Amino acid sequence: MAVDWTQLPPEIIETISRKITIYSDYLHFQAVCHAWKSSIPETPNHLPPQLPWLLLPQSQSNQSSYRAFFNLSTYKFHSLNLPEASHHKKHCGSSHGWLIILDDSPSILGELYTASLRQMRDGFLKKVVMSSSPLEKKGDFFVAMAILCSTGDLAYCKNGDGLWNVVENVRSFSEDVIYFNGLFYAVNKAGQIVVCDVNGNSPKVSLIETPRQIGGDLQYLVSSGDGLLLVTRYLDLDVEFDIFIYKTARFEVFKLDLNGPRWERVTSLGDMMLFIGDNSSLALSSSGLSGCTGDCIYYTDDYSANNYDGHVGEHDLGIFKLSDGSIEPLPCYPRNSYSRLQCPPPLWISPNPC
Repeated sequence: MAVDWTQLPPEIIETISRKITIYSDYLHFQAVCHAWKSSIPETPNHLPPQLPWLLLPQSQSNQSSYRAFFNLSTYKFHSLNLPEASHHKKHCGSSHGWLIILDDSPSILGELYTASLRQMRDGFLKKVVMSSSPLEKKGDFFVAMAILCSTGDLAYCKNGDGLWNVVENVRSFSEDVIYFNGLFYAVNKAGQIVVCDVNGNSPKVSLIETPRQIGGDLQYLVSSGDGLLLVTRYLDLDVEFDIFIYKTARFEVFKLDLNGPRWERVTSLGDMMLFIGDNSSLALSSSGLSGCTGDCIYYTDDYSANNYDGHVGEHDLGIFKLSDGSIEPLPCYPRNSYSRLQCPPPLWISPNPC
């Protein structure tokens, strides 16, 4: 006896939909028929963090409003109409599925900075992360935290604020910032942590003074499970077409032990993957995800925007295997795929529905 799947009871359809963990699968499920689409929420709120797509840079001659993305799970390219992010506008991060774009005249409380887009790109904002997606139902409260590369300060802006507020006494903690357990954590070059609580009327700051990490070139913070990871990036100087270019040599990973406090070396990530760059750093399990491998760091060249804009060469991005220290190219950027490097460089962004 044939079963008419379009006549399933709505409660069964919704129960099945809640077993789906991949956003694209949820969209396909909605598209089966009108009855299925009308039986489940338009926006799924139960999905775990999604495997990020790689936002690719535009060529100087490309004046289209469409941006190209590479999907790691399918090895396919997608083109999306994003006029706000086109025509070489500077992005300064991605967080919770949102791409963060620079306005022409950002302002900071106490002092007003106005500069050209090029000047801002080269010397104003380094990175912005958010506490949550603005669409999440948490009382419409969210906070954005920015790293100012001109001064090394941190500045925050709450939903509804008209200005950015500088956090006092945290200058130099400008390597990376992450939101974790209701607080912002920022790291300096030596791997020491400052904790910023901006939930009240004025920010509260405390220091986690770990032993200094010596030798690394860049530091990243990643929240993983119930703890914090420090990812240290080492760069080598290379020469391409008579231009000095920095290239990633290796990474080291540490986990924060608050009993020290100290950083403990991590030699294996298990099935976890780390995604670092201009994006809000992300840790995901590779279990059940195709096109990716655990115990790896997927990285982009967030440090290089000011170094070789317009030069011919390779973007510094790839897959670092923690198990043996080897580096593989991303499938969308095979080795020796020389082209004119563009700013902003590639960026990880999670295709989250909310």
